[in-house]
Amino acid sequence: MIPALLPAPLPALLLAAGASRRMGRPKALLPWPGERSSHPGAFPGRPSGETGSEATLEAPAGEPATEPLTGPPTEPRRDLPTEPSTEQPLVRVLAETLADAGLSPVFVVLGHARREVAAALAGLPFPVEPVENPVWRSGMLSSVKAGIRAVSRRPEAQWALLTLVDQPFLTPALIRRLVEAAAAPTAPGAPPPAAVAPADPTRRREGRFGHPVLLSRRLFPEILEERPRAPEDEDRGARRVLVRHRAAVRLVPADARELATLETPADYDRARRHPIAAPPR
Repeated sequence: MIPALLPAPLPALLLAAGASRRMGRPKALLPWPGERSSHPGAFPGRPSGETGSEATLEAPAGEPATEPLTGPPTEPRRDLPTEPSTEQPLVRVLAETLADAGLSPVFVVLGHARREVAAALAGLPFPVEPVENPVWRSGMLSSVKAGIRAVSRRPEAQWALLTLVDQPFLTPALIRRLVEAAAAPTAPGAPPPAAVAPADPTRRREGRFGHPVLLSRRLFPEILEERPRAPEDEDRGARRVLVRHRAAVRLVPADARELATLETPADYDRARRHPIAAPPR
């Protein structure tokens, strides 16, 4: 559990709305080894229907309306092999990791295959709040906004942890390090932190960072007002906001594996074939 270093509650935003086109099936529903699940249908290899990716919210002003999130569930893939009964959907694994770290509630942003993803979260013994993103097709930024909008309704929440559904090696230990960095005293003359993000050595050399990102509430209005200048900006989430506040973003050392994401079937197969011991929880 996270020590009480930041004001409670400390919610998590888990983005699970994307269509995962490069993966070919929803990343949120990928089977992943795990035995903690109490879900009665805990993914006994049920065939599945972004990093990235993603209760009812109205479309924000200025954003195009889309059709309601209605229609038949995603058609499952019939050609996929079945998995052992200890398999869990990746979205459930990530939600449990966030709860293990002491984050609550866990907001899960839904879009593509939302019924199946919501069902994968059923029965968890901690608060999980689904947040539908009706404009999920427009990109990750819309999912970030949907999640931030939900957290903003909790005036007592001064921070929120933003993470992605395709990070199976994320650990509570990394989340604790982010929280500790956010709570650390600010050096004389330095701005108070607007965000805390992890960076492995390569990212740090290149001036980049990974997920999860701990966001201060003072960034929420700016994120909600963010408008993409180019189509690719929609898939960069809140990155442009964080770049504008780079001087107030604290970086925390991390291992590249802790930050690894599953972008393609090859990434997924490689991660499952080579179960190197994850960093300590």
